[in-house]
Amino acid sequence: MNGRSGGGDFLGARSPLVFWRADLHPAVLPVRAAPVADADPDAFRLDRLPCRAVIRRLGDGREQIIIGGGTHSIRLEVRAGTLLEGPVRLTYDLAGFADIDIRLQALGQFVALHRLNRLPSGLFRIEPRARRWAMALQAWDGGRAGASQREIAVALFGGARVASDWAAGDHMRKRVARLVRTGERLVAGAGPGMLRREPS
Repeated sequence: MNGRSGGGDFLGARSPLVFWRADLHPAVLPVRAAPVADADPDAFRLDRLPCRAVIRRLGDGREQIIIGGGTHSIRLEVRAGTLLEGPVRLTYDLAGFADIDIRLQALGQFVALHRLNRLPSGLFRIEPRARRWAMALQAWDGGRAGASQREIAVALFGGARVASDWAAGDHMRKRVARLVRTGERLVAGAGPGMLRREPS
């Protein structure tokens, strides 16, 4: 950790990040933290990680953590307790069958980080929906800024493709509209400020 950022709610911030709630993104690992002695074999300390960690504290007491960065990152959501006050023992909120494979993969990455003291690249796969989510948020942001559907399409797909496809039918126009609606659902589901970008 690198100290408090200028944003107030963030610790260790250096570049723009997007935080997700665990109930919206299955790769976010929900945990509960309880204080333990530093000598406890299950003790976890955020300040002893071998890589960057960024924390966002929410008004309801939860903490969201991104460890690492880019496609090689682990995301935690602390639903009880805190990671900011010394060593803790973590319990993991895993239940049901829906998306359990993704949750278990996140847990496996976290366990590997603890055992190896590094983020093993072989354990990370790209979330197949990540590209669509990124495009949807970009489309939503463009619409909020007043861009037309065609201008959004140019930003997403390039001017040459739009020039050839736009007049051929309404396929691209409908695709942009779907992306904007997806972006609206993502933002609405995340709640105010949940997709807030950190200052760089």
